[in-house]
Amino acid sequence: MSAQDIDNPTLGDGAEQATDTQDSHCAVAGEGQVDPNVENNWAARNPMKDIIPTQACKKRTEAQLASRALITKANKASRAFLMQDIDAFLDGQANLIKGLAEKHSVKPEYIKKLVNPITTYKKKRIPTLPNAIAHVKAMEINQGQINV
Repeated sequence: MSAQDIDNPTLGDGAEQATDTQDSHCAVAGEGQVDPNVENNWAARNPMKDIIPTQACKKRTEAQLASRALITKANKASRAFLMQDIDAFLDGQANLIKGLAEKHSVKPEYIKKLVNPITTYKKKRIPTLPNAIAHVKAMEINQGQINV
């Protein structure tokens, strides 16, 4: 024990051992230097805990690769047909909207807005009558007070 340990009543005989075991997991060689020879990973810091082993990727066989290639090719073909049908539908829809617009003498954008299933709420930033009344009442009530 050093002279500082004797003067400090909180440190007992076991204090040196506690600091030794506390720093035993650190990979520090000196002040601010890390010892490159000591592993600093989760397993080294937690020797009593179980380690989950890594799972190696299994390589696919030639048959599995060929099967996957056929499925990918079929999926691409079916998606291409779907996109063709969607394009034809959208062209037909655009023609129907133009026909309705000419029939009812309105713009096609107006019909698109009515047909659109998505709500298009738009926040208006103009003063409303209830907000204006509340503002006037607040000014009357707070007339003599200093606003910071």
